[in-house]
Amino acid sequence: MRRGILHTKYHAAPWAAVELGLWLAKLAFGSEMHMAGAEPVPELVEGMSLGYDCIVPVPASGRARGYNVPQLMAVPLARALGIPLYPKALGRTRAKRHQAGLPFEQRLANVAGAFRVTDTELVEGRKVLLVDDVITTGATAAACTQALLAAGAESVFAIALATVEFEMFPARDQPLQENEPDF
Repeated sequence: MRRGILHTKYHAAPWAAVELGLWLAKLAFGSEMHMAGAEPVPELVEGMSLGYDCIVPVPASGRARGYNVPQLMAVPLARALGIPLYPKALGRTRAKRHQAGLPFEQRLANVAGAFRVTDTELVEGRKVLLVDDVITTGATAAACTQALLAAGAESVFAIALATVEFEMFPARDQPLQENEPDF
């Protein structure tokens, strides 16, 4: 997973993000894949959409990549669940530093107030499935959830393909890790 996520994020491979989304649909919801020509397509998983009304991806952290990994991952997931994908429902209020390598407190501060709902009609009264590629401390997911709930979402459930081991409460004499986390 680590290699796939890093390849997707740092080697101009948007197609790999879609493949990661296929894996997420399979691992989290049991969706099988079939081929439509040369393209893998997830099968609809009956009944799985009961807990969700829509999918909202975490917004991209910048424009340098040219594509949003969580958004591309969410495409096959939306198809597998049979629910709409709202890629523009969440936006950024400001640029933030990359989270990788930041201590827990700085991660929280970095994303506090960094997200806003761009169209409340998309999420108001809905059960939202928030999609991200990696959850480390949950700071980004929490900030996105806060924005969605403030805009009237009924509930928010965050899902990611991977998590990163993060030492949230190290020993007093142990410094927090300052370098990029090891996925």
